[in-house]
Formats: sequence, structure tokens, C-alpha cells
Amino acid sequence: MSNGARLIYIGYNAIWWLPVVLVVLSVWSYRAGAVGFVVVTVFRALANLYRNNVLSIEAARRFPLRSP
Repeated sequence: MSNGARLIYIGYNAIWWLPVVLVVLSVWSYRAGAVGFVVVTVFRALANLYRNNVLSIEAARRFPLRSP
């Protein structure tokens, strides 16, 4: 995995936690945190569906938007 893809991978996984952290720090309300978490989770689910059902095995291994 290249350094650029590794940074995308780390950022992609860190963004998933961002709404939770913002709620815990009282920056966002619970409602805004829940909506943000749902939006990020739906995006991740769609990226994983794309990776698992559309890409070839070789392309899926290089796909930076994936869960660990």
C-alpha cells in the first residue's frame, strides 16, 4: 500500500469516529451527532458494497475506501 493510499485509509477510518468525538466534546448536539454518524456509516456501507460486488479482487485490494 502506498503512502497516499495509507493516508486515505487512515482518514477514512478516523472520519467515522468524528461525529462521536464531536458529541462527546459537546461541539455537536446528540441529534447532529446521530445524523452525522448515520451519514458517514451509509457512505461506508456503500463504499464496501461497491468494493465487494463491483471491483475485481485485484482492484478491491487496492481500493483505499475499505474497512480494516
